[in-house]
Amino acid sequence: MNGHQVEIPERDETIRLGPFLRHEREKMNLSQDEIAQKIRLRRFIVEAIENEAWERLPPPVFVKGFVRSYAKTLELDEKKVLDLYYRTAPPAPEILKPVDVTRASHRVRILVLLLVVAVLGCIAYFWHVKTSMRDRENLSTAERAAPVQRELSRPDEQEKVMTSTVPAPVPETIRSTPPEQRAEKQEQPAEQISAPASVGEPPALILKALVKETTWISIRVDGEEPREFIFQPGARPQWKASKGFEIVVGNAAGVDFELDGKSMENLGQPGQVVRLTLPEGSEPRASEE
Repeated sequence: MNGHQVEIPERDETIRLGPFLRHEREKMNLSQDEIAQKIRLRRFIVEAIENEAWERLPPPVFVKGFVRSYAKTLELDEKKVLDLYYRTAPPAPEILKPVDVTRASHRVRILVLLLVVAVLGCIAYFWHVKTSMRDRENLSTAERAAPVQRELSRPDEQEKVMTSTVPAPVPETIRSTPPEQRAEKQEQPAEQISAPASVGEPPALILKALVKETTWISIRVDGEEPREFIFQPGARPQWKASKGFEIVVGNAAGVDFELDGKSMENLGQPGQVVRLTLPEGSEPRASEE
């Protein structure tokens, strides 16, 4: 859908994105709540876009997808609305380039080497102190045991030790039982106690995600209140549900999903907003915003 044509002067700096979208929304007699429901976003995001409160919104890569969905809902020219966003929104922060490690000075390498030597020296010192303390403890234990052994060498002490080590009488029930039967009783394992399995509990749905690019995700589990996340590349979050999931992805190219072993890849283009309802019928389906 290309949308109806809206004249937006290219050089008119007085036209702002937020008031323009608010004006077009009010012309269609739509509230912010209705717009948020149509594009499946939280109301505060719609309000922040109309107020141009960029600090309350995710990074620009996601905001561009929100603005495109907003324009599509109002049947506006998405390209012209995005051009207005570029003129209105603050510039994206520059990404600092990593420092070339090959330009590290000779002095820095020497300091690193000295630091490594100092750490190894501390480890060796504490190991020596610990070993010395253990040797002293073993020596003091042996010295305390020596007088006891000398006392036991006297005849009267030997008699006490022999008297105290006389075995206790064996109970009559044990003496009357043949050795073969006693061995059989000892070999019988104890009864295993296991908790009863729950009956009628629905099987759990496991949704896994592999994040490839910085991605904003809103997910609703079993119809509960949706939760929002901003994941970095390499993250592998997962969720469990008994009924299903409702998902809004702010960067369709930044994440792949897997539901109970079934992969869902290549959901869309970078910055594209995609909504998923899983499972839907027998096959999960993605719908673009």
